[in-house]
Amino acid sequence: MKMRIFAVLVCAAISSSAMAITPQVLISVGDVIGGATVSEIDAVAANQVGGYAAMVTDTTSGDLDYAVGTADGILPLSIKAQEGLVDGQTITSISTLSLGFSDAGEAVYDASAGTTDLLYRGSTLLLSEGSATSVGGTYNNISRVQSTSSGAAQFVSSISGGTITGGLFADDGSTFRYGVGSALDLPSPAVSISADFDHAVSPDGSHWINRVGTSGLPVFTTDFVVMDGSVIVLDGVRVRSENVVPVSIGGDGVEKWDNFDYFGVSDNGDYLFTGDTTGATSADEFLVVNGNMVAREGGTLDGITLNGTIRDAEMGANGDWAVIWADDTGADVLFVNGEAVVRIGDLASNGLAINDIENGNDHLAIGSNPDGSFTVYFRGDTDGTATVMAVTIPEPTTMVLVAVSGVAMMLKRRRRA
Repeated sequence: MKMRIFAVLVCAAISSSAMAITPQVLISVGDVIGGATVSEIDAVAANQVGGYAAMVTDTTSGDLDYAVGTADGILPLSIKAQEGLVDGQTITSISTLSLGFSDAGEAVYDASAGTTDLLYRGSTLLLSEGSATSVGGTYNNISRVQSTSSGAAQFVSSISGGTITGGLFADDGSTFRYGVGSALDLPSPAVSISADFDHAVSPDGSHWINRVGTSGLPVFTTDFVVMDGSVIVLDGVRVRSENVVPVSIGGDGVEKWDNFDYFGVSDNGDYLFTGDTTGATSADEFLVVNGNMVAREGGTLDGITLNGTIRDAEMGANGDWAVIWADDTGADVLFVNGEAVVRIGDLASNGLAINDIENGNDHLAIGSNPDGSFTVYFRGDTDGTATVMAVTIPEPTTMVLVAVSGVAMMLKRRRRA
């Protein structure tokens, strides 16, 4: 009986330790970083050595775009990308919709010189619109950049003058994942494949996941979830719109996959994807992690009833995952590995209440830290002011040791009483 009580106390201590984390405000509108005044905040990124970065805009001096960050979370924030003359090109704008960040502290991003699209890592120009692709033709409209820990870029681009008209590229363009008109592990008679903006790459670059659109199948346009070049198969059924969701993973036996939204993948090949089924609108939104529907609209996660659409989802290098989802009052909640960590009304480190957890692509990132912990970075508001905030989750062994230590102290005090 004593051992059973001890185990329960340990579990309770571990659970409460996660709930007690105060979100740390890292960047806020009004901050001055390297001479740039932060007026707006968009995409957020993290590396695997404690660093983080964000795309910001300074509207006080001509509506200028920047990437700001710190390589290790210890060095002061500094400008990592900015408009102006950079490696022979005059950058006139930087896309703030996506951002990669290497362990060396380099921003990986797409920018423009007038009407010409550019791909950069730090101050190094990697590709420009009009340069040749590895599959023929030339790059056109480079966008939605992600990166690995080493800074290798994965991005989407249309292609001019080639038999393939667009696709997903990796390794700064040297690797072609797939594209419009390319072959892929898809069932016949698919006749065309479209590259999609929603994609993810693992920090070490060994895995990738994406939604792939096709036409020419019995259903005119069909979406598949593709990982490492193959369609994901669950209980013998391909994950594609209009296929029945297997009961074994959480389907009701009738509903079908309808569409897919957010994706994540780890260095070990763990993965997640979100979207909707054709089920009732009060229960159609879902989150799948490693082939299991771990949560869906109308159900509960950490005792909280889930409502509406998922705002964003992300997976870290070691398979940890985070999702932003509203509760039954419509207030957003940040869940980490299934546990509610941040809720509207919580106090941040600046002493102000969190009144918004921002939704949208690339407003959520997970980075690893040297001590074995990991940090979830997110875009949110405190008292109406836009910020980048973070919660650091201790390494599991540390959490257990802390919990055991606390329980042992309680037992020791009890024996003395």
